[in-house]
Amino acid sequence: MFRVNELSFSALQKLLRQLKLVRVLDLQHAPLEKLPNEIGNLMHLRYLDLRGVLINDLPKSVKNLRNLRTLDVRNTEVKHLPAGINELQHLRHLFLSSFRDRENGFVKMDGGGKHFVKLQTLSGIESDEDLVKQLRNLTSLRKLYIGKMTQANSGDFCQSLERMTKLRSLTVLSESPLDQSIKMESLTKSTKNLEELKLKVPMKKLPEWFGSLNCLHSLYLFKNFLTEDPFPILGKLPSLAILTLASSAYKNSIVNFPPGGFPKLKLLRILGMENWTTWMPIEKGSMPEIQFLLIADCPRLFNKLTRWLQSPYQP
Repeated sequence: MFRVNELSFSALQKLLRQLKLVRVLDLQHAPLEKLPNEIGNLMHLRYLDLRGVLINDLPKSVKNLRNLRTLDVRNTEVKHLPAGINELQHLRHLFLSSFRDRENGFVKMDGGGKHFVKLQTLSGIESDEDLVKQLRNLTSLRKLYIGKMTQANSGDFCQSLERMTKLRSLTVLSESPLDQSIKMESLTKSTKNLEELKLKVPMKKLPEWFGSLNCLHSLYLFKNFLTEDPFPILGKLPSLAILTLASSAYKNSIVNFPPGGFPKLKLLRILGMENWTTWMPIEKGSMPEIQFLLIADCPRLFNKLTRWLQSPYQP
């Protein structure tokens, strides 16, 4: 393993000419604005970490890194991958942006990555018409994080998603208004083994396949437009341990937990639910393993919740 810290462009350029056999290159937060083309000569390189490096693009020579397994460009200024990068057929993990840093946008990729047949992680990719079709070739994916999903692309996206039977983590973000809802109702095969799910998509109710998410451990729903109570469905998920509901336009004013619901829930976060006014008494047997409860920016709920917390409760 070789780690580079605080190198100038010229010093790194000189160094790369000497490191023909290096396999791991960690340049996290190096004070660079550009990478030398010589990086493409590292034919044995398997791991390239560029997190926090203030580069705007990758040199075209990265397409020569035929043995690369992991490429990480999170928290950089890279917004577009160079042509030819989808020829890296041994790539396993491609980290483009993180969910935590989602406000900085996503990364575009020409060609859709159809040759990434061994790819297991694709994080922070921007949706487009070609990409969502090419995703059907990525049947080894275990983690997918995709942004800027549109109604027009969602049909092809779901068809591609159904081929990803190994998927364990799925994050889909959309900026579409409610009248351009994302079509996710048809999913079945790709969701049954999901352990983590994050959705920021316009939808009026939870799709039916939510009821079969028996492996789901963590769920994050935010900026949805739910008009139906999600708790009867979510409360029956046998493995759900972490639930976050944030900034939803859910119109129901009542927080009502079903009897015996949420058998494994340990962490519940309710954020920015402005319409919620009433927290109903939790039935005996509901949330028996709850450990952490976080409520923020729910001004109409707070007073009544305070009274509920002061009353005795036995799960």
